Amino acid sequence: MINMNLRSKFLLILTAVISLIIVFSFWTVYLLYEQSRKADERKYLLAEATEAVSLYFRLPTTKDITDSLKASPLLEFAGSKAVSVIILDAEKKMIYASPDTIHIDIHDALLEEIKHKTPYYFTTPEASFVGIYYSHLQETCYAIVSVTNLYNDARLEQLRNILIVVAVASIIFIFLFSFYYVFVVTAPLVKLSKQMRHISETNLTKRVEVVKGNFKTNEIVQVATNLNFMLDRLQRAFENQKNFARHASHELRTPLANMLLQTEHAIERNLSANEMKRILLSLKEDEMQLIGLINSLLQFSQYDHIENLELSPQLRLDDLIYQSISFARKNFKDIHIQFEFITSPEKETDISVNGHEELLRAAFNNLIKNAYIYAVDKTVRIFIDSKEEKVEVIVENTGPGLTKEEQERMFVPFFRGANAKTGKGFGLGLPIVHRIVRIHDAQIMYQFTDDMNNRFIIQFKRKKNPPESGLSE
Repeated sequence: MINMNLRSKFLLILTAVISLIIVFSFWTVYLLYEQSRKADERKYLLAEATEAVSLYFRLPTTKDITDSLKASPLLEFAGSKAVSVIILDAEKKMIYASPDTIHIDIHDALLEEIKHKTPYYFTTPEASFVGIYYSHLQETCYAIVSVTNLYNDARLEQLRNILIVVAVASIIFIFLFSFYYVFVVTAPLVKLSKQMRHISETNLTKRVEVVKGNFKTNEIVQVATNLNFMLDRLQRAFENQKNFARHASHELRTPLANMLLQTEHAIERNLSANEMKRILLSLKEDEMQLIGLINSLLQFSQYDHIENLELSPQLRLDDLIYQSISFARKNFKDIHIQFEFITSPEKETDISVNGHEELLRAAFNNLIKNAYIYAVDKTVRIFIDSKEEKVEVIVENTGPGLTKEEQERMFVPFFRGANAKTGKGFGLGLPIVHRIVRIHDAQIMYQFTDDMNNRFIIQFKRKKNPPESGLSE
């Protein structure tokens, strides 16, 4: 099988389709012309035959009939055709023939066909005929009129040759035009393809050239522009991945280096029981930090690769928050948590969303932990606000706020603001929350109020047609 590129296939298909249309159209013209010619010829033959028998009954001599037929305007239709007229009486004897040299095999079977099928049309290789049976004042006769096919066949052959020449010329022109049009139109795509072959993970900064044109109407411009946008996103993704790996390595190296240093120090020195206990406690702290970092990395990696998640039935947000509050109080002994409803819900569905229970609980855990770590008074305030089309979960703490530049990067993995010096962390909590919120088609926003309050607001879309059920206790 011959391998062809897309342009060659399109060129051949376009040429073949248009060529078939031209051939079919010309063939239709030829057939219609032939049918029309036959119809006109039959009309002429019938009129000539009718005129001949009418003259036979009205004129006394054959000479008068011949002169009248020669003067007939019907002969103008025939032009240069050879026309012959034969008249037979009721006894089937030839009483008139013009010209008298005509040769036709007239037999009883033919005359019976003419009598019963008037007008009766028939053809021979040399001529076309019509026979009619005519009666007038109890007298009857047969008339047979013929016209030679030589002239008609010549005209049909001429028309056929003209149509063939025009069709071949048209197909050649269409092929050349299609060749030019297809290759000119697809030239930007070929150029784009060549440019794309030079782009790899090692040179993601390279971009394809965008041809001149209107973005709304020129598909080539759209493809090139969207490809550059895609490359921008890929470049950012690769950079984030590299930064993630670099930061993860750095965060892992720090506690491991501390643990190695303390272990070597303990081996080299003859330590007392108290000193050994102090080193072991320090190692335990580094190990706990290492375990927390690894868990955060695994958690972030798991959530970062989730695109489409089948959400479970509706979950009550207050139940999830109570579970997160209980989890926080177990892990942070000095935490103070305040939880209340801004708007009292009338129905259970007013504070329910479609979501994944484990993921939402992980998001609230990280959000509460983040608020606790950076709160100056170790107090976290949580609110639920039920609105007409959405329900909001608000987590606040009191402490230094993020600058505008820090707010733009707060969901980037391992990024920590200037206030990170006041608490421990890895810079993965908020990115995890952001990813989970996006999975649930929700939004997270940050606000810093004048009274030194950091406020994170998560907006969930609420079900539009909730069932009529009361708020359960």
